[in-house]
Amino acid sequence: MSQEFATPYDAAIASLEAERDEIERALEVMHKFRARHEQGGGLFSRSTPMASGAIGDDEDIASDTFFGMTIADAAVKFLSKWAGRKPQPTNAIIDALERGGLKRSVYTTVYGILSRRAKKQRDVVNVKGDWGLAAWYLGGAPQVPKPRRRVSLNPDTFEKSEPEPEQNETEQKVNGQDVATL
Repeated sequence: MSQEFATPYDAAIASLEAERDEIERALEVMHKFRARHEQGGGLFSRSTPMASGAIGDDEDIASDTFFGMTIADAAVKFLSKWAGRKPQPTNAIIDALERGGLKRSVYTTVYGILSRRAKKQRDVVNVKGDWGLAAWYLGGAPQVPKPRRRVSLNPDTFEKSEPEPEQNETEQKVNGQDVATL
């Protein structure tokens, strides 16, 4: 979805306005951190929506949002509804899934599950260590080449196949004539 601009100035203005919007959101978060700090809460307390690094309004995640879901499906739901189209670190996903009712999982477990999901279903992508949805990027899911089967040239590793049974010569009638076949 590229926008067409009448002049290069219009493109520059649009870019700066987008940057300004991001800076304003970051300022809002910092104001929340300062307010919580002044109230005696730590900068990264459990109740801080942005403590995990997640971007979006995590306060909407109910305690049963991910109930009965797999880790992979819950992560996709989190990314689609609460990540604000920004890739999220694995720890942010773990925290969100816990807030949504799943049992807390180890980092390596969640990372491995998302890696497999990225390879097989291709709806999740790893972006410099963070996780996003393939739909956020041009062309949707990236085309991952199918793994090639490795063929060994070592005769000891070839699969042994059973010899085909010998076919007996039989007589068959084709167009009313007897024909011998193998």
